[in-house]
Amino acid sequence: MRKISIIIITIILIGGIIFLKDLVTSNIINSINSQKNTSNTTPTENETKSNVIEIDKDSFTSLVSENDNLVLVDFYADWCEPCKLLAPIIDEVSQEYKDVTFCRVNTDLEENLATQNRIMYLPTLIVYKDGQEFSRSTGLISKDDLISLITASY
Repeated sequence: MRKISIIIITIILIGGIIFLKDLVTSNIINSINSQKNTSNTTPTENETKSNVIEIDKDSFTSLVSENDNLVLVDFYADWCEPCKLLAPIIDEVSQEYKDVTFCRVNTDLEENLATQNRIMYLPTLIVYKDGQEFSRSTGLISKDDLISLITASY
């Protein structure tokens, strides 16, 4: 009887954790969608410009190690839905933080670079400071969380 109770409690806990994860993800997606719906239908110049550089293994080393600025690298894939939702947030924040170098790495094209940086989940954002990894975030995050990730790295 005790084993059955433990199994039932475990199943309830796992279900609760999955529910909370889905709830948080849903709230982030709803927040992003509401920001899109409240914006003008005609994009402004700032919304269409991006300061994000697409990089490969050859440009990665020079941009990360030889850069005096903070460098935020977005590891993504074209098929990744959370990556697609995060991209416009990164573009927007790149307009606000001119002293940070924003880069993207397509993990499907740069598998070795993803492996070297221990990318296990997409999207993964890594902030480099003085050529070294300073902080990391995985999964879809809000604009406020992205700004916190950057400002905590100064």
